[in-house]
Order: sequence, then structure tokens, then C-alpha cells
Amino acid sequence: MENEEGGCEAKTDGASVLLLIYAARRDIVFLVDESDKAKDAFPSVQRLISNVVDNLDVEGDKVRVSVTKFSEDPRIDFLLNTFTTKDEVKRAIGDLKCKGGRRANTGKALDHVKKNVFNISAGSRAQDNVPQFLVLITASKSSDDVGQAALALKEAGVAPFSIGSGDADDRELQQIALSRSYVFKVNNLRNVETVQQQLRSPLTTLTKTQISQIIQDAPKVVDPAKKDIVFLIDGSSSVGSQQFAHLRDFLISIVRSLDVGPNKVRVGLAQYSNTPKTEFLLKQHMNKGSLQDAIRRIRPGGGSPLNTGRALDFVLKNHFTRSAGSRQHEGAPQYLIVITGDSSRDDTRPYLGILKSSGINVFSVGGRNVDPDELERITTLPYATYKVNNFQDLEGVQDKLILRLLMDDPTLYRPEPPTAALPQKRADIVFLLDGSINIGRQNFPRLTEFVSSVVDAIYVDDGSIQVGVVQYNSDVNDEFFFNAYRSRADVLEAIQNIQFKGGRSLNTGAALRHVKNNHFVKSAGSRIEDGVPQLAFLLIGGKSNDDAVAAARELKAARFKIFTVGMQDADIQEISDIASEQAGVFRVADMNTLSELTEQVLLATTDVIEGELCPKTVDVVKDCGIDVLLGFDVSSVGLENDVFVTQRGFLPKAGNILQRISQLKSMSCTGTMSPKVRVGVTVFDERGQRHVIDLVDYHPGIMAQFSDLRSSGPYVLNTGTFDAYRDTFQSDSSNRVKVIIHFTDGIDDNFSQLKSQAIKLRREGSVHALIIVSLEAPMGFEEVSLLEFGRGFRYRRPLSITQMDLEYELAEELDNIAERVCCDVSCKCAGQVGDRGTQGLRGVKGLLGPKGIMGHPGDEGAPGSRGYPGEKVRSHQNVDVKFEVIKPSTEKLVPVAVQDHLEQVGAGVQKAIEERVDLQELQGLEDHKANLEALESQAEKVQMAFEDQGDLLVLLHLLVQEADKDKMDERVKLEILVKRVKLDQQVHVEKWVRMEELALALLDLKAERSVILGERGPVGPLGQKGEIGDDGTPGKDGIKGNRGQRGPKGERGRSVETCSLVKQIKESCPCCYGSTECPAYPTELAFVIDTSNTKTANQLNQNKNAILNIVRNLTIVESNCPKGARVAVLTYNSGIVTEIRFSSARNKRDLITQIENLQFVPSRKESSIADAMSFAARNTFKRVRSGFLIRKVAIFFSDGQTKPKELNDAITKLANENIISVYLSPREDNVLTRALQRNDAGLSQFFVFRNDNATLSKVMACHVCLDFCDPNAICDARFFRSKRSTKPTDTDLDVAFIMESSETISPNQFVEIKRYISYVTDHLEISTEPLTSNHKARIAVVQHALYDSQKNNRLERVKVDLSLTDYNSSTYIREYIHNRMTQLEGTRATAHAVEWTIKNIFEKAVQPRQLKLIVLITTGNLPEAERERLAAVVTEAKCKGFFFVIFNVVKKSIENNLIYLASAPQDVYFRPINDFSELHNEELLRFGRQLPKYINGNFAVTHSLPLFNQNERDKNG
Repeated sequence: MENEEGGCEAKTDGASVLLLIYAARRDIVFLVDESDKAKDAFPSVQRLISNVVDNLDVEGDKVRVSVTKFSEDPRIDFLLNTFTTKDEVKRAIGDLKCKGGRRANTGKALDHVKKNVFNISAGSRAQDNVPQFLVLITASKSSDDVGQAALALKEAGVAPFSIGSGDADDRELQQIALSRSYVFKVNNLRNVETVQQQLRSPLTTLTKTQISQIIQDAPKVVDPAKKDIVFLIDGSSSVGSQQFAHLRDFLISIVRSLDVGPNKVRVGLAQYSNTPKTEFLLKQHMNKGSLQDAIRRIRPGGGSPLNTGRALDFVLKNHFTRSAGSRQHEGAPQYLIVITGDSSRDDTRPYLGILKSSGINVFSVGGRNVDPDELERITTLPYATYKVNNFQDLEGVQDKLILRLLMDDPTLYRPEPPTAALPQKRADIVFLLDGSINIGRQNFPRLTEFVSSVVDAIYVDDGSIQVGVVQYNSDVNDEFFFNAYRSRADVLEAIQNIQFKGGRSLNTGAALRHVKNNHFVKSAGSRIEDGVPQLAFLLIGGKSNDDAVAAARELKAARFKIFTVGMQDADIQEISDIASEQAGVFRVADMNTLSELTEQVLLATTDVIEGELCPKTVDVVKDCGIDVLLGFDVSSVGLENDVFVTQRGFLPKAGNILQRISQLKSMSCTGTMSPKVRVGVTVFDERGQRHVIDLVDYHPGIMAQFSDLRSSGPYVLNTGTFDAYRDTFQSDSSNRVKVIIHFTDGIDDNFSQLKSQAIKLRREGSVHALIIVSLEAPMGFEEVSLLEFGRGFRYRRPLSITQMDLEYELAEELDNIAERVCCDVSCKCAGQVGDRGTQGLRGVKGLLGPKGIMGHPGDEGAPGSRGYPGEKVRSHQNVDVKFEVIKPSTEKLVPVAVQDHLEQVGAGVQKAIEERVDLQELQGLEDHKANLEALESQAEKVQMAFEDQGDLLVLLHLLVQEADKDKMDERVKLEILVKRVKLDQQVHVEKWVRMEELALALLDLKAERSVILGERGPVGPLGQKGEIGDDGTPGKDGIKGNRGQRGPKGERGRSVETCSLVKQIKESCPCCYGSTECPAYPTELAFVIDTSNTKTANQLNQNKNAILNIVRNLTIVESNCPKGARVAVLTYNSGIVTEIRFSSARNKRDLITQIENLQFVPSRKESSIADAMSFAARNTFKRVRSGFLIRKVAIFFSDGQTKPKELNDAITKLANENIISVYLSPREDNVLTRALQRNDAGLSQFFVFRNDNATLSKVMACHVCLDFCDPNAICDARFFRSKRSTKPTDTDLDVAFIMESSETISPNQFVEIKRYISYVTDHLEISTEPLTSNHKARIAVVQHALYDSQKNNRLERVKVDLSLTDYNSSTYIREYIHNRMTQLEGTRATAHAVEWTIKNIFEKAVQPRQLKLIVLITTGNLPEAERERLAAVVTEAKCKGFFFVIFNVVKKSIENNLIYLASAPQDVYFRPINDFSELHNEELLRFGRQLPKYINGNFAVTHSLPLFNQNERDKNG
């Protein structure tokens, strides 16, 4: 029988159904997820597609097949018209490769397929009525929106089928599929072949007509978040720029409350005057930020007259269309908001019929000049017309309009019943200003400014408010009366013109009586006889000299209201007694903060004008019960991780809050009874489960239950959260006040839906108040705070967990809410916060603390400069010597006679040589005053420091002779010696300075002699030759010579042996004296305890005792001395908790106390030691002390049942951080032991520990207390090897360094890269027979890309500096890299270089190694196209068994970096570097040394073998 597609139906039995060959014409496109989540199941997907194709009659004119894969971006493998036979299609399906990717953008892929596959050029036959099918196969929730793309596919006549695994989103699959019947779910995509039979039937039976009918009959599902809103605003000349600014602010406030997005709320805007103009369309701005920026840029167009009718027609034709971005065809509600300041000049009625029939919800907002009937005619909704005096008052309609826009159905809105009209607000107000020195002339302008701000806010030109002012000190001065001014401007000008009066005394009582008798009277303009409130504002800065309180009683008895504002030295008790009520008392300690009182004064003033300041309540005693539900959401943690880790201050703060709010005081209607408060907790996790702590009276045990919630998260704030609150309250139907206090880090759902839920809670009356408190670093808290209700209006402000007094703030909020609900008191006057009290008495001095240990000796200070001597005049017998200070560079005290010469020499004289004349020694010659020869003998000893001895002796003799003269106004001048001095001026002056010091000492001695020396006698005969004297001491160092020429570079010296360096440190370190301590070196020690379901309480207690035994025998850090241990304690099961941090304990006693207080409780969760190891490497040892001797040790107490999953990665991370790991288990653990044996890079050891002292002692001796320079004989030698071992690693490995050598790299940076490659090579055992042997390592170096390769395709884009078989020695390799390897300075071609290296270096090499390593060195951020190609090349290479290490040198990282291309663990093998110099940091040097060991043997095979074997299986069919 022939069907409408021209095929034939065949009758067949069940056994042959899979072999049915169907001849109908079909176009079938398979859209396959190839992201990381689907990668493992990709072979199963290939088999499903192949089997489906096998059961179809695939030919060019019958069934056509196409395949497209997608992750972040879609990739078409072959089109509908690419192949014409079944064998070609099946072969292409078998050749499909999985690229991988972190995200799956399904919406983008659907749109791509519609535009590029389902068209005539790609082979689609939709125009021939051939049914079009799309089969989506995915394992992921889409990272983008799928709704628009899915709808477009169906509108094009395509029948989508959805196949998804457990991780795919059910709602998305249904949204994409033709109908719910064509959604197929499997638990795991590996089982996708099970849907083959279900898929075959619709693919072979559905006709084009049936598909169209299903699409037509499908119900239109409208997302309530979708709304299209167009603003039509008045931009005419009558508005003006100032009013237009208020209009802009109004629009921005509206947009801030909307959930703007491409599939949520869209906003368009047009302005008009005589002609309309589009500012932006609905489709132009798809996020809130750009939309608000666009509104800020709008300026009024001007023009007149105002043609509103023409503008309405314009927006209907140009904005509410599909091309402009309107989604009315999808069922999205359409809104038009018309804001106009004047009546229209044209007739709007011709356009109203079209407007009302269009289905658009029209709101209208008009100014005072607008015709109200015209506004009503434009509006299409009830209660949607708003009238304001001017655009400055638009804020008053903002909340009402937002409420209507957020409603799912705006037609259901009903306003609250109107209240009776209130009487006009009227008042007569007198301000009494302190004009004495208490305020002062300087501060008086601040006082008048404050009065002006109050008057400006409350004054109305209609005469309802009257103002008078007096200024007083000892007497009163009337500034102006009530009837003096009738406009706001005149009153404000009069206040500003008030001049300071001055005066010392202050008679406040007299001023109050003066106001009563002279201002609050009819002749002054008072309306007291009409019952208008009479208010007196007293602004005072000191204590009154008369009885002000008695005068105030007279005014209050006459029903006058008195407010007091105290400043400066005002008496608090006095101003409190003067005021009518305590709510009318205000106080500031500083005049600069006076303006902060404006709002409070205005509120109090308004209350008095409207009625009572604090309403009186009837003394009726009621019972009042309050139920408080505390909830929170922390969504920034992983599944079942500790939710309090990111919010560390939340848990203790929550305890304080629960305790404080349970202690509320009595209220106005409860008499002496306090309200009965019950507290509970409700949270909602992302799995949709509710966690509840029932409402009970507060007790300390509730916090233990609260703490247990830490591991059940993450918790979210969505519509389910509000449902959970409602259910908790509905379970208790008692008539109590119900309040929710929710702590949030940001919403996790659609804002408009959350707002609707909050409004629903409020209207149902099931909750009286919702209070939102932000946690640390909240996301979008401005939006979240809009969900609040029930807090009142007066003192509303955002609450945050960081507030110091948050618990008291919340208690006050609860008190106000309870007063309103229980006592019918709409406001409660709490008064303002009082001044800070006086400082309390000093406490008793504490006991003397223990003596601190010796600190480090400080560095030796530099020698200080010699100071100026004080002015000194010596008066001796017949001797008068004068001195004055001059400033050559020597800065010495010099006699007057020498000054001229020193000025000639100049101020550039260097410091004198260090040897100085010992004045103390000279002064010791006083016993030899009479013997000048002894004095000269001493001078001969001194002169040894000088080269020219004759000058010194002559000078000494001359000085002595000059000192004998009766009249001596100045000393001998230096010119006497100039002719005899042979040295240069600088040395000469230095000698003079020292000789001058000697001369001063000689003068002291000479002046006190009783014998005046005569002139020198003739030279005597030569004496006998003396005996040879003893050998003299070596002479002083000569003057430093000039710097010599640079010598040739010497050979590289040997580094200091680690233990030799340790010995030097111990010999010079004051902290290292005394007996040997444990640990021998500064140590960071972490204990990690398994608390999973396999552990018992007794085992955990034994682990705790073992930790205490170790810690009690350690030296614990108690100062900054580089010695001792710091200790951390962690617990783990499937999650990790840090119990004690390295920095937690102040001393050893404190640490032991903290450990003893730990309670290790077995959990119900499974153990994951790999996660614990990774956490310790990444987090626990992140902040440790620095220094090359610092040792990092982690001791793991495991359960002995380790699973191999990700274990090798975790061990690598520990080794990479240079952490020694010790594993203690009560039983043998073969999995862990084998993993440790395979990994030779790190220092790890496993012990069977059954709470025995022998094992514990070995752990102490060989790990915790190990001195690798003096090890214990029982320890394994590898644990005390040299810190920087130079022995090369023997590994069968082929390594290729692919380095970018473009012109962006400087020559110095190129040298740094070469040095690092050479360093890594030095630590490899290079094969001596690279052509014939398959053992040991071989090195290749490749650069990219040659400069002319982009222009000339015949040139290869890479340059091979070293091939794997070029050299057989690391020495030769190093010599070539350093001396012969040159930089290309061309372009870069990273992906091509990797692909070329694999094909031409590795695959063509003889004797290939099983382990193949590519070290990729790149700079900067790759373009997207290049990055995609590189990802494809690297993924394919990994499938072939290649191992990738990536060094990415980039100063500013971006989201799309290359980390995902590195081998696992990626955080070890991907190395981001800010600068090339970092290549020689110790961390990267250690990584280079250990790299061969990381990937050696079975450890490397663990990473690459599964992919390698899979690839081989694919090749073999």
C-alpha cells in the first residue's frame, strides 16, 4: 500500500522487524552532544546511529542522513547530500571523533542546524513535502536557552526527537521535542541503544501532515518571565531637561526591578513631541546593564505641539512587531507605558480601537496639564491611569507600576479600598536659635543651614505651614514672625540672612516665655484659635542659666509642642525635660553631623502635624506569640560540602540571633508579660528536599541541629524555598505572629517568579513579615531586598551579616512587627541612639605572663655620621683659642685660621680615614708635662698612619711654639705648611683635620704647664747606633685603587651542599643552640582523619590519642623563630572539614586543648581519601612558612579500603607541592600501596597501624622528627636524600618541547625559555644510542612559526632545532640549545606545530618510546579559531597516548584559557606564568626535576592507556 511520501508499507512479523527496509523518503539529522559528559558514551551513540541507519533505505532519492556534533560550538560532520549510499554513511559514522568540551550549548546547535542543514543547498527536501526529522542525543543540561531555537525548528516544519541521559534537563527535552511522546530518557547514555526500537517507529511512520498537525495542536506554553514592555515618553519642549532627568531616573528604577534577558523581559523605548522617534527596539538590549546605559544616554528631542495619537500609531507599527523583537506570536504579554506631561494636540480616538484590539496592556502616566479623560481613553486596563503634578513626583507611582508589571495577569489587580480623606496638614512653627558663644560664630551658619533644610522639606506655598524664627542669648531677638513671609523662597532667604548675635549667658526659659507671649498669638499670625498645631523647635548648644524646664511646662500646659535639638555642650537631662515627648528629643555631639538629624526631625514633625507623635493605646493585656523561621541559602559550594566554609561568621552569628530574639521584652499590649517566641529552621536544597528544625522554645541544643545542616547543601533560594516556608507554618495553624528571617548569597531562580511568590505569601496572610539579610559577598542583593515585606516604612534599610549589632537590629524589627500584629500599633517610637557613655574604670592589672623566648638578633646597623661638636671656648693661661663651624664634607670643628684654605679646597672633601688620633692616650701624658721629648715621642707613634712624617713633626713644633706666645688671637695658618706638602689637596686636608685634633690636645696640656718652653736648641751630635728593633706590625690598608678591567667568565661553581648549608645556619643561628629538638627543621604538619561509615567511634578515639602522643613530643611554634612545628587537623569522608588550621593555636598548650576538645563522630558517608589528599595539597598547605628548609608532612589515618578512582592524580598533587605523605591504616591496603609504589616522584610511605607504639615511633623518627643530615638508621634512605638531587632520572621517554618563538618574545625571554629546557634536559638520563636503543630519554625541540610561512605556502611553518635522534648526550644538547639555537621572530602556529610534531617527529622516529611527552610553551591568549583547532589536535593526540604539559605565559588570564588541554591532573600539568623569570622559581625548577617521575612507568600508563586502547580498537574495527 502506497503512502503519501511514495513509500511502501510491508507486513512483517516481530522477529524481522529490525530488518525492515523502509522505502519512504525522509531527511534525518542527528544532533549529538560531544561535551565531556557525553565523551565516555560516544561509542554507544555511534552504534545507535549506525543501527538506525542500517534499518533505513538510505539512498539519494529516499532516506538522507546528516550528523552534527556540538559542545560549546556546533560542528557539521556531513550534510544530507554528502553521501548517497548506506555504506558511505555508515563508514562516516564510524569515523566520527569526539572533541570534548566543558559546556553544551544546545540552543546554539539547534539554531545552527536549522540555518545550515535544513536548507536546499545542504540537501533538505522540505519544499518537496519530505518529512524533516531532528534526533537530539545529549547528556547535559544546556548552557544556553533552547526555547527560541526549538520553536523556530518546529515552525519550519521539523519534527525534533529528544534522547537524554539522567543529567539532561527533562523540561528542556520536552521543550525541544515535537511532543512529550517523542522524549526518550535513559539512565546513562551508554545505554542509549535501548531506545532504538522506540525511535525507529516514528522515524518510519510519521507523515508531513501528521507532523504539521502535532505542531499546530501543541499548547502554547508561555513562560511567565517573558514580557515585552515599550515606553512611549514625552520629549517635547514643555518637559525641559530638568524634568526629563527625573523621567530618566524613573525609567531606570523600573528597569532595575525587572528580570531583563533575551527570553525574559525585553524593553523598547520611543519618545515623541510633534513627531515620534525610536530610541531603541525590543530586540536591541538583552541585559540590564546595557539597557540602563541606553536610558542614561537619552536626551529630550524637544519640539511642539504634542501629538500623542500619531505617537501611538507609530509604536504599534514599529515596536510591537516581530521584526522589532516582539514575541506576541509566542504568547508573551505586551505592555505599553505612555508617560506624557501635556494634553495631545491631535485626536487620539482614531487609534484607540486598534490599540484595544491589539491585546496590548496600556498604562498611562500624566502630568498636571494632561486631560484626565484622554488618559483614561488610552488605558486598556482597569486602575492603570496615574496622575502626578510633575515628573519629580513619578517616584510615587513607581511601586504601583512595578507591582502591576510583575503580575502574571495584570487584569486581576484590585487596589486597596480608599481611605477617608485626611485633613490638610497645617502647622505654625517657631525656631528658637541659640545665638551665644556655645554655638559660636563659625558654627552658626551650620545651624541656619539645618533650619533651612527642615523648612525646605515641609513648607508648602499654599499657606498651610507658617514659620517664625527667634535668636536668643541673655535676651531675645525676633528675626521674623509667622505673617512676615508667604512663600518658600522668601522664608529660606530670610533664614539665610540671619546674623550671629553672640553673648555669654543663655536664658532659655525667658526665650520660651517670649515665644509663647509674642509669637503664638493671633497678632503675630498664629492660628492657634483655629486649632492649628503650634510647634516650637529649640536648638541649643549649652545649659540654660534660668529655669527653662519650668517655662517649658507652661508651654506644654497650653498644648504647645516643643522639640529640642541639643548640640555641643547642651545638657541632655535639661533638653529631655523641656521636650514634650522623648521622641522629640534629638542630640548631636558635633555640629558637623547636625545635618544627619534632618530626616528624623522631619518624620517627627510630620507625625505631630498629622496627629499624635506616638498614638496612645488602650490598656488591654493580650497574649502574643511569635514564630520565627530562620532560613538561608548558600549555593556556592559543591554537593554535600560544608556550606559554612564560605560563610565562616554565619554559624556563630545565627546562634547569637536565635538567642537574642527569644528574649524580647514586654510590649504595649502584653502588660508585664514578654511575648512567647518560638524559633525554627527551614532550608531548601538544590535537590528539592526540605530540611526542617521544628518550631520550639529556644534552647542551646538547637544550634547542634543547626550545625548538622552543614553537609546537606548546597541550599538555594527559589520558589520551592517559599513553598517550604509556607508548609512549615501551615503545619501549625495557631494564631501567632509568623516571621521569616532569610540569609542569602543571591537568588537562584527567576526574580519575577520569586516576587510573585512573595506577594502570594503576603496576601495569603500566612506570613506577616519576610526579612532578608545578606551573607558575605551576595550576588544581586538589590533585587533580593525587593522581596521583603512587613518591615514597615520608616526605618527600612538593608541588613547584612557583617553588621556588628545585627541580632539587636533583628530583635527591634520583631518587636515592631509584633506590636503591629498583636497590639494594632502601626508605629513604635524607639527614640534615637544615645551618646556613648563615659569610659569605665580601669580593670585590675593581670598577672605577669611567662617570659618570652629570645628574639632574633637584628642586623648590624650602618655607621652613623659624625655629629657637630658644640661651640666651645677654652681659656687657659696666656692662651685664647677661637673656633667656629664650617661645612666642608668632613664636617669637622676647624679653627678660624684654617677656614680660608678649606674653602679653597672645596666642599667635596671625602670623609677622613678611619684611623683617628687617640685623644685619651694623649691626655694620659699629663704626668710628662715637663718633658717635651716625651710629648714628641707620643706624636711619633701617632704619625705612623701618615706617609709624610716631616709635615707632622714640623706642624707639631710650630703649634707648640705658637702656644707660648702671650698674645694669640688665632692659630698658625696652614699656608706655612703648603710649600712643604707634596700630596694632593684632598689627602692634605684629611691630614690637617687629624693634626688639628692632635694640636687641640697638645694645647690642653701646654696651657696647664708651669714651665714655658724655650726655643729649640741646636742639633746635638749623633748618638750610637741602636740595636735592631722588633718587627713592626703590618701597615694599614692603602687607598683603594681604581676598578680593573672585567675578567673572562669563569666556570660554573658548585652549589653549596644542603647539609653543609644547614651546618652553617646552625652554627650562626641563636635559635639553634641546645639539644636536638623534634622536629629538626621548621615543619608544617597536617593530620587527616577518616570519619566515614567504615570507622567506629573507638577507632576515631584511638586516632585522636595517636595525634596527641605525637603533638606532646613536638616543639610547637610560639614565636617567629624559624623552628618547631605548626599543626593542622582535618576530617574527611565524602567531604572535607578543616577542624584546626596551622594558625589556630597560639602555643602548645592551646593546641593540645583544641585537639582534646575535638569530637570525631563516624558519619554515614563513604570515604574518599583521594579528595582529602587533593584538598590538603591545594588548600591546607596553601599558606605555609617560607624557606628552603621548611618541611611539609601530611599524616592520613585511612580506613584501609581505598578506591583507585583519581588516586594517582591526588598523589601527583601532593608530590607537586613537595609534601611528604604518611598513611596509617588498621589493615593492609593493596590499592593505596601499589599507587604509592608506582609514583616515585613524591615521598610517601604506608604503615599498618594498630595503635602500637612501635609504628608511631617509626613515624616520628623517619618523618615528623627526621633530620636528613643525621638520619636515624631505621629509616628508608630515600626520605633523607639531598633537598636538590642532581642525579638524572632514568626514564624511557620521548620528549618534544614545542616553543612559541614569535616576534612578541624578546631576546631575553627567549634565553629564559632555553635555560629552562636545558635545565629539564640535565635531569634526564639521555639515551647514548638514540637510533638503536629503546631505553632512556630522547629530546626534540621545535619552534614555530617561520616569518614568511604565512605568505609562502611552500615554506614549512615550523623549525626543528633538535630531532629525537640528533644527540646522545645532555652535554651536547645543552651546548646546542645555549649556543646554536636562534630565535625565529616570526608568527605563531600552535595547533599546526603540535600536529606537525606528532606526525613528523614522533611517528617517524625509530625505536619509539611508550611514553610520549609534549611540553607546549605558549604566550598570550590564543584566538578562538586557533584555540578550537588546537583543542581538536590535542584531544586526538591524547587518544594516541600522548602526555601534555602546558606552560602558558600570559599577564592577564581570561576565561577560555588552555588548562583543559593539559593532561590530568590539569592543575599540576598546566602552569600559568605571569613572567618568564618565574621559570626559574624553585617551584617550577622542582617541577622540571620531578616531571619525568610524574609520568614514569605505570603511573603515566594509568592516564593514557584507556584512551590508547580505545583508539586501537577503533582502528581494528
